[in-house]
Amino acid sequence: IIIILLTVTKAIIFDLGGVVIKYSGKKLRRELSKFLKVSRKKINAAYKIVMPEFMEGKISEREFWKRFTKCIGIHIDQSKWKNFFKNEFHGQADIDKRMEKLVISLKRAGYKIALLSNTIKPHVRYIKERGWYKVFPIKVWSCEVGFIKPNKKIYFLILRKLKVKPKEAIFIADTKAHVDTARELGIKAILFKNKKRLEKELKALGLL
Repeated sequence: IIIILLTVTKAIIFDLGGVVIKYSGKKLRRELSKFLKVSRKKINAAYKIVMPEFMEGKISEREFWKRFTKCIGIHIDQSKWKNFFKNEFHGQADIDKRMEKLVISLKRAGYKIALLSNTIKPHVRYIKERGWYKVFPIKVWSCEVGFIKPNKKIYFLILRKLKVKPKEAIFIADTKAHVDTARELGIKAILFKNKKRLEKELKALGLL
C-alpha cells in the first residue's frame, strides 16, 4: 500500500504594491525624481541607502527627507515635502478591483488570507483611510514591525500570526528576491505577473 501525504494549503499571503494595488517603488522613484528635479540615477542611489530604514519604521518622515536630500546634495524645506507621500500615493496608487474580487473568493473558500507589505507610514495611513486593507483579516506592515522583505524574520512573523507552518502557506509577490526567500523557508511562492496567470497557477495547485 502506497500512502501519499499531501500538504494542505491553509493560508494565502499577498504582497500589496504591484499585486493588489497598482503601485510600485519604481513609480515612487519616478515621482521623487520629478519632485526634486534630480536624475533617476541619483534618486535610485539615495533610495537604496535611505528607504530601507524608512520602510522598517526606524526613522521618521522628517529624518528620511533630511538623509535623502543630503545623499543627493540638495536641501528643501518641510513645507515643500510635508504632503509629498500622501499626494504622490493618491495620484499613483489604486486598488485592482479584479484582484480584490479574487482575494475575496479565496477568503470565502476557507483560506486564511493575509497581507505582507514593505511600506512606509504615510502610505499605511492613506491605505487605512481608503479601506484597502479591510479584505485582509491579518496584516503585517514592515514599518510597524521593524523588518522588510526579504528579511526572514518578517516571513516567520506572518506565519505566526496565521498560525500555520511554512508548507501550509502560499506567498504571492511581484519581486523575485521576496519569492525566493519564501521558497527557501519552505513556503510555496508565486511570482506575480498578472491576474490571469495567477489564476492559472492557483488552479494548478487546486486552489481555484
